[in-house]
Amino acid sequence: MDNYLIKHFNDVYPDLHVHSAMSYPDGPIILRLSRIISNNNSCYDPILHLRLVYDNVTVNYINFTFEIPDYNFCIYGGKDLIRIFPLNKDLDNGFNEGFFLVSYLQKTDGELYQENGLIVDWKGQIHSQLILSFVGITQTDISELGKAVVNTNPQNGFMWVNRIKKDTLQWTNFTSPDKDGNVNVKGNTKLTNIPEGHKFEIFPTLDGGYGFITVGRNPNVTESQPKTPPELLVVPSWIVNVIFIRPYTGEITQPSLIYSRVALAIDMNIELCDNMYDSPGLMCIISIQANADVINYVKIGFLSNGSTKEPTKLEIDTNAYSVDRIYSLYNGGYVVSVRLKDTLPITSTGIIYYSKGNLFGEWDFPRIVGNLIVPQGTFPNNTFWMFSDGGYNEVNGTNSKSLIEDNNSGWSMMTTNIQRLAMPFDKGYSNLNVNTTSPEIGETINLGTTLFSITYYKPVVTSVGNISIYQYDMGTGQLILKQSYSANTPFALLSQDKKTLTLSALNSTFNNPGKNYTVVIDDNAVKDLSFEEPLLGISPNLWIFSTESVPQRHNSQEHALVRLMGDASFYFKDLSDTQKSKFVQSLLAELAQCVPVPLSRLYTNTRFQWDPDVDSKQILLKFKILPGRNEQDLSAENIINSLDNMIKYKDISPISHSIHTAMLDSNYGFVLKKSVWDRYGFSLFAIGATLLLLGVLAMLSYKKDDDGNSFVSFKVLLIALDFVLDFAFVVKHSRDVYILYFPRELSNNKAFYTWFRTYHNVAAIFTFCSIVDVESLTMINSKLADLAAFDAPIHSSTETWILITCIWNFIIEDTPQLVIQILYIFLSVNYEIIPFLNLISASLLWICIFCGRSYHLFLYCQKRRRNRLENFIVEYTNLNNAGGINNRNGNEREVFVDNGATEIRSVEYVLSPHLEEISPATIRPPSWWLNTGTENQQHNPRSVTPSNGVTDDVNNVDGERQNVTKTNYQLLERRSSLYNGVYIDENEIGVAGPSTIYNRSGGGGSTSYETNSNNSNEHEDANKNGSMNNSGYERIFNNNRTSQDFGNGR
Repeated sequence: MDNYLIKHFNDVYPDLHVHSAMSYPDGPIILRLSRIISNNNSCYDPILHLRLVYDNVTVNYINFTFEIPDYNFCIYGGKDLIRIFPLNKDLDNGFNEGFFLVSYLQKTDGELYQENGLIVDWKGQIHSQLILSFVGITQTDISELGKAVVNTNPQNGFMWVNRIKKDTLQWTNFTSPDKDGNVNVKGNTKLTNIPEGHKFEIFPTLDGGYGFITVGRNPNVTESQPKTPPELLVVPSWIVNVIFIRPYTGEITQPSLIYSRVALAIDMNIELCDNMYDSPGLMCIISIQANADVINYVKIGFLSNGSTKEPTKLEIDTNAYSVDRIYSLYNGGYVVSVRLKDTLPITSTGIIYYSKGNLFGEWDFPRIVGNLIVPQGTFPNNTFWMFSDGGYNEVNGTNSKSLIEDNNSGWSMMTTNIQRLAMPFDKGYSNLNVNTTSPEIGETINLGTTLFSITYYKPVVTSVGNISIYQYDMGTGQLILKQSYSANTPFALLSQDKKTLTLSALNSTFNNPGKNYTVVIDDNAVKDLSFEEPLLGISPNLWIFSTESVPQRHNSQEHALVRLMGDASFYFKDLSDTQKSKFVQSLLAELAQCVPVPLSRLYTNTRFQWDPDVDSKQILLKFKILPGRNEQDLSAENIINSLDNMIKYKDISPISHSIHTAMLDSNYGFVLKKSVWDRYGFSLFAIGATLLLLGVLAMLSYKKDDDGNSFVSFKVLLIALDFVLDFAFVVKHSRDVYILYFPRELSNNKAFYTWFRTYHNVAAIFTFCSIVDVESLTMINSKLADLAAFDAPIHSSTETWILITCIWNFIIEDTPQLVIQILYIFLSVNYEIIPFLNLISASLLWICIFCGRSYHLFLYCQKRRRNRLENFIVEYTNLNNAGGINNRNGNEREVFVDNGATEIRSVEYVLSPHLEEISPATIRPPSWWLNTGTENQQHNPRSVTPSNGVTDDVNNVDGERQNVTKTNYQLLERRSSLYNGVYIDENEIGVAGPSTIYNRSGGGGSTSYETNSNNSNEHEDANKNGSMNNSGYERIFNNNRTSQDFGNGR
């Protein structure tokens, strides 16, 4: 079977020709086509025709539309002014996107040209423009044109180098294009001196730095010096020096001599400089033109410290071949593209050499016949590629097969796989230093595997290169970073023999069942122990293995929390609502990419809260993780554990590689948000049992005493608990209580002052509690357990003030606090036990106060209803009902009840046996009672009781008024505060017997009274002058406000 491939393409523009081709290290290839428009073939159509050719021989068109000045499309000094340099590929998009640099010249006002650069993606879109340098060129001298040299790790950027003077090189470091194609300058532009007239070459080194090779005549030897026979020469006439630019620091080393030639030579050129792939160190191949007929090719090996190895001569037969170019093979050796001499038409082929320079043989590819432009290159897998115009047919020649052009339209791509010269050492990793790995290529591993290893042929030491693991989609080529860390960390441990490197993986790395993974080892991850030279790594898509397929179990959705770092928290807080929404959506997308998991499985919003568990202000965000739809989807628990692991180790996980996820606090992680019961179930049970016990005790107390104060102790306990849970809020709203109430009672109420002096400790405690909630004051007169300490004689007006304040406190504090706690449930992202207990306490306190006040309102309404029945109802009858007029208003009966009248004089009634208070009532007699009657008028007294109102006159069955003429009667008005039992209040107002209706008569200085008792036996003798019944006594004030007491027997 033939080990090569030839494919012909008919381009959309059939008159285009192959111009040049440049390749990424492992593909694809950027092919430039052109159309000649001048007679001397020196200028081309001023359009850049670019094609992107993949290793599977598929072609994409790059639509490049930028207008480059026309003079760039002409040949100057035998070279193009337009150069194309492949830069980096986008790993996140599976190498399906990338960037390249197009350099061209722009004339300035002076003699110099401005060398510009365009950053272009594979679709032809231009992302940024760069000013690379200023150069001076002519039609014959373009030596000042620069070139881009890409780092061995393309993600680390590139260097632009050009000669600005004959003895000065200028170089500038640039970052690699980011995902938006932006490029920045790294550090300052620097200069390096080289001997005048020396040729130079710059190449990347495996340690991430760069090396300069300069070749030329020894400046210490001049042609004017006397000629010395070659056998006597000791001073070299030609020298090769190397200068290193160290990675990270940019340090420039002093020139190191790596090769010198004492014998005379016509010329020396640099053919190739590269890293050695089959042994430690670097190498350059120099061509030495000894005379007109002889050209020698010498391989110079050297180390990064400037020391050298023994030079090796390549056995290239320059008598038979004319060398076009030499290429390194990753699997050892070299391939030399040559043209056969003395053969017409011109025939091209390739010759393979071992690393030591000895001949292997001609490659397994037909010879190409024709004088054509043939751009060429190699891939790390030993694939050699080339392009040419037209189509070819294979023809069997005398000694070998040949390709003859039979179609002058379109272009052809040819590839061949070159035999691996170091076959016993090549294990499929494109790295001759690697012996074996665990797991091996294609192996299946367990989910959650945390250890893997790589074994080298020779002892090594760890270095600064990274070891990265990607989840690899073989269908799309997408690589999803799972972790990455330097080999020079505790995550990478060497065995005792220094050959096996054991590597650690995060629990979140191999988390996805049935998926493919690839391990990427950067160059300079390890160094050769003997020479301390960095070794080649392992490229993506080589070390590939997979995880086992394990069905995932899906339960309900879960919630988890993340915490932003301090600066990020304040940044987020200051964002507008729209910006916050964009922030969390970007964060959501980045987290989903890290797992990876479909974005639809994660949800969040802009709600946040400050974390109370840290001194610094940091914001908490809540995420909802939805369950998967099938057994292949990651479970919510797996997603949470993976993100938690990645955030806690974000320095080595993809969390630190994205803008928004990098703001997450690694000390917090991605915390599963459990319910309050799951976290504090035992404590809540204990608290609930305590509250239940207190409630039961309060209920038992209620059965014993139904005065409405049974729950006061329970309520005060809730107030104290509410104070502990919401101290700052309560203090802010309750300081006025102490000022308004206790000082007022101490100054105005002597009885309260006495109680305060006796029970000052109790007063102090509940004064403090009243700061928390004024409801606490109700405890001091709650009669708890019939203790005097809880039976403070507070004045009724003070009770009224406390009641009013409690109502307002209930409205402006307790109710809003409950509302706030309810809203907190919906607005917070992390509902902890303190807010939960605060909600419980606020709810219970609200219910307790509401029910207590409702019960007191019920008692008050009952009392009002009872008082209405107990009001004095006075019915009177017009005894002189002449002419059919019953009374002065023409009514048969009139009831005079006025609770607010305080006219004339007052009498307070006291009844004897019980001590139950009945609300006051005021009786106002008809207005005509206030006038002095005639001598023939007599008002028949009535018996009035609190229970049944008016008792009719004995002699007046219908209750109508009877006129008995007596001129010396004057009826008094009475205000009655009715009590069962004898009670004299502090104001010493007049006190009369029970239900007494009385009249005053007399002339001069004498006074007489009529009293009437509610006793049925006394009712028959309605008119008693100057006497009292046995059930009480009365004290009456005269006009001079002096009193006369009438007791029993007076």
